[in-house]
Amino acid sequence: MARFVFRRPRVADEQANRADSMGLVQLGTVALLATGVETMKRLFGLALVVAAGGSVVSATDLNLRAVSGGSNSIVVAPGAEVSYEILGLLSSDTDNQGLALFGYDVGFSGGPIDALSCTPTVASFVIPEGINNPAGCGGTLNVPAKEGKAVQVGGAQNTINNVDTNAAFPIGVVVLNIGHTEDILSTGTLTAPSVEGVYTLSISDGFANVISATQPGGIDFMVVEEVLNVTTEVLTIEVGGCTIDSSLLPDCAIDAGQDTDIDGSGTAGWDTIQVTLSCAADTIAAGDITVTASAGTPPVILEGDIVRDDNNLTIPFTAPIPAGAWTCVEIGGTQHCLGSLPSDVGGDGTAAPGDVMDAMDCLNSGTCALYACDTDRSGECGAADILRTVDLLNGVGGTVWQGMSLGACPSASPP
Repeated sequence: MARFVFRRPRVADEQANRADSMGLVQLGTVALLATGVETMKRLFGLALVVAAGGSVVSATDLNLRAVSGGSNSIVVAPGAEVSYEILGLLSSDTDNQGLALFGYDVGFSGGPIDALSCTPTVASFVIPEGINNPAGCGGTLNVPAKEGKAVQVGGAQNTINNVDTNAAFPIGVVVLNIGHTEDILSTGTLTAPSVEGVYTLSISDGFANVISATQPGGIDFMVVEEVLNVTTEVLTIEVGGCTIDSSLLPDCAIDAGQDTDIDGSGTAGWDTIQVTLSCAADTIAAGDITVTASAGTPPVILEGDIVRDDNNLTIPFTAPIPAGAWTCVEIGGTQHCLGSLPSDVGGDGTAAPGDVMDAMDCLNSGTCALYACDTDRSGECGAADILRTVDLLNGVGGTVWQGMSLGACPSASPP
């Protein structure tokens, strides 16, 4: 392992000599990628040795794993956009002071990927605070023999204590303890292939340094140690698995009824969601269903009461969906969302005085869905619902709903 011994020259020359020995004066024009990983490590200040002895190697390992939404295995529809994260965790937080440098390649078996983005957590690894490849912390694309990959994602902190009078970067303050908890190092997006199948997003050629737990006196740079063992975990992406084809209620439908029973004795609203799948419903377990809410607490699935009938899946909840929010179920990367907004007879996602006129129109036309016009939850649409819509907007007996908005429906197709 290459090593560097920095002896203390005259104070006036120390930083300039150190910057020159590390190649930092020329880094603005050096193509780090072309020099290979070992030279890049040297430029990043790898394996500093302050006294005589062997090379400095850390007992700490680094685990890198790719996930999407916190999971290492997802099912998506063909052509879906997939967001993912690369997480990093050191195996020990006692024999080091966190990451000094990290780098890795990212590739997708389903086709080329775009450069990633480094997260604010590792801002001190990014030019000018830190140092990274000229193409950016998100990796270099179109590298010979590594086509389709983002190569050498990552960077290094300013452990050599460089200042801008020597070189333009790195000039930041070192941030300690990065990697002691599992941190998101970088993020990216990819488009799922149009062909059904199982694909993997993988991490390769990882390398890292950590800041030594013990820093000797008499120097103004930091001793770092090489991490010899970098382990990786892939993200499995199944394209074309079981998805939601349709639903009993229209996607993005809004329940305009009051959020209590007609006598105010308890909460009321939709407490089941029924969808039709592209596969047999008996192949779907409760763990394959994700329930989210845009506000409040998502309802909990009553696992024992799920009804599976051919391709139809009825998902019951322990309580009605929360009022003032969208509630969505996700299966195989496809969503079906329903909203609850008392008094929103017009179903536009905002409670407003115009909903009173909408209630009148419903009464006169007789064509509105019950969930839109039965604001008092009597079981039918009538004149009393017009008055109840006024009450709900003004907060009679509870929340003032006028002016409240659900925002955009999460499952709605973009305009």
